[in-house]
Amino acid sequence: MSEQAEGRPSGVELRDAYCDAFLLEWIAWEKDAGFPFRVPSDVEKQLEKWRVVYRVPLEQIIEAVGIAWASTADDPWLYFCGVVWNKIRQATAAGFESGRVL
Repeated sequence: MSEQAEGRPSGVELRDAYCDAFLLEWIAWEKDAGFPFRVPSDVEKQLEKWRVVYRVPLEQIIEAVGIAWASTADDPWLYFCGVVWNKIRQATAAGFESGRVL
């Protein structure tokens, strides 16, 4: 039985929802900051890697957007990426300590 037949979203729908939620949050912060700072053209590829390979929950992505935009960094995108990678490292270390891996 397919995922859609069971009423579950497909992989494409999950990817799109994840990316859309990120972009809505990014744009909201961008407007509040009063200056545009566009994300790279391959943002969807990076978000998909974090979602599928590293299983970063959307809540962590949204939190990282806020942290990046609230910082004084010249490049919110690079700061955001650093925050996400730090979250992945912390989760991986915690997983190893508990005997689990992400």
